[in-house]
Amino acid sequence: MAEIIRKFLDGLKPGESMLFKNMEVIPLIAEKEGSADYITLEEALKKKLLEVTEKDQSGSVPNLRVVNKSDKKVLIVCGEELVGAKQNRTVNVSIMVGENCELIIPVTCCEQGRWHYTTNEFHCSGAALHSRLRHHTTEQISKNLAMGKGFVADQSEVWDEIHRKSAKMSVNSPTGAFHAICEKYEDTLLDYLRSFAHPGGCSGIIAAINGRIIAMDAFDSSSTMKSLWNRLIKSYTLDAIEDGDGKTTPLKKTAIRSFLESIAAQEGKRYQSVGIGYDLRINSEELAGSALLVDDAVVHITVFRKDKVSGEIHRRDIHRDRGIF
Repeated sequence: MAEIIRKFLDGLKPGESMLFKNMEVIPLIAEKEGSADYITLEEALKKKLLEVTEKDQSGSVPNLRVVNKSDKKVLIVCGEELVGAKQNRTVNVSIMVGENCELIIPVTCCEQGRWHYTTNEFHCSGAALHSRLRHHTTEQISKNLAMGKGFVADQSEVWDEIHRKSAKMSVNSPTGAFHAICEKYEDTLLDYLRSFAHPGGCSGIIAAINGRIIAMDAFDSSSTMKSLWNRLIKSYTLDAIEDGDGKTTPLKKTAIRSFLESIAAQEGKRYQSVGIGYDLRINSEELAGSALLVDDAVVHITVFRKDKVSGEIHRRDIHRDRGIF
């Protein structure tokens, strides 16, 4: 499995960097793309090919029911926000839903103060959790998998982080909804989206804030990347907004390649996926991530650089990424 990841990453080349305020986006271009014989969650929901509902009429906070009514596989990406039903949720792990099948998928609540129906079914909000929270839930899930607890995150910690970010960004939601942050900063998010317009032809993305690489997402297809581009940009941007509005300078390509090589060096641990394929977890001192593999090929990989405890170490990372030493 690790060799599959290494080959996939070796085939990604950095494109032309884009900068806006304190954030940098580096598109990743694949030498060879996969077949992408699936559709995305948003497309499936819009075409009414797939239904996402509460597990049953009473509901279950950590689980949702997915019914694929089509002869197409459907890709659900970790961190995507689903709104409606009894409370908004976020998907814990990337999942490939098989054709004409039903699944119970693991989710986490991102709206603490509501437990009543607003709609019968969920729909995509067009957002994903901010990258810092995606990072922490990825770490939590990896630890829980290792202890045999399954694809579950720490619900209390997720609520705490949403509350912390809401307070830091002066957002007040009567139900403690993550989506309230996206709504309040809609205009600012649009400014970033305009500056980071999808360049075309890329299958992945690396994001950096204040000169430090924070995350990478990559897919087997440029069409999938295009479909998810805006919500991933928003995910990174929500942290860029919180971390200040200064300007940054481009990362050295050697630093970008070094980051990709550090991911490729990880062995990872394999688990049977919730849907089709396998889930490979990456958890080291510096990195936290996961990859969905189907038919011995990477469909989605997401990796986060872990936060540093020491400010001095953090500054050292910034200097390293900029090629200062």
